[in-house]
Amino acid sequence: MANLVVCVLTGNKNNIAHQERAEQIVTSLGDKDYELGDGAIKLHVSVGISYIDSEFGSANSVLLYAETAYEKARAGAGERGGESVAIPPQPVNQEVFADFSQGFSSENLAISYQAMISLEHQKVEHHEALVRWRNASGELVPAAKFLRHIENSAMQVELDRWVLQTAVNAVVSDSLTRESASLFIHLSEQTLQQKSFFAFAANVLCSSRLRGDRRLVFMLSETWIDSEMAQAKSIINALRDINCGVSLTQAGVTRNSEELINLYKFDYVKLAP
Repeated sequence: MANLVVCVLTGNKNNIAHQERAEQIVTSLGDKDYELGDGAIKLHVSVGISYIDSEFGSANSVLLYAETAYEKARAGAGERGGESVAIPPQPVNQEVFADFSQGFSSENLAISYQAMISLEHQKVEHHEALVRWRNASGELVPAAKFLRHIENSAMQVELDRWVLQTAVNAVVSDSLTRESASLFIHLSEQTLQQKSFFAFAANVLCSSRLRGDRRLVFMLSETWIDSEMAQAKSIINALRDINCGVSLTQAGVTRNSEELINLYKFDYVKLAP
């Protein structure tokens, strides 16, 4: 983050465990003398902790609270040489959600592109399209936070259409992604029931002139495929007919994972946590 400042994302443990670990780091690094040329120095170490919960709106919010915790720890250390401090996260303002009963404006929608890193190649070629809602303060709210407020199935389909069209346009308009990047896109169950959506997807692909195979990869959850086998088979075939890829998500949550993978030969498999 800055000179001699490191931000670390840790595993899911209780708050006491994180606090104890922070104290150990402060003590361990502060007890030693470090050689610098012919002299010796002590490090004044401070650790700030911010706890992530389900109400956080973005990674930027998490980083902001962690920085605040760090500054408080550093200010409180004084001449003692080091300190750790934890501050509770601030929940996302629930008032940011509009009344979606009458529809929503695309002006409030945005897409974040999550890069998928390959250990074999340095070049990033896959991007997952994640829809976001921009609230009144400009913060991008994750889909899980605002989609539950949308009960109108037609709006879900409209949103998926918007995501597909906008994401494809973004790929085509960038010279770095136009020729080889692929997009991974989620679809709602409401959209999966609309046969016309796949004709729309085919038209988007055709008009965009994206070249190459499986430039669009649609993500289908194992739970849905397992419970809707007949429909899933039809949709997977339809996607492959228009030269799209299919990714299995949440793999491992049902007893039929191996059978489904062998049956459909997915292009990609994303394991459940």
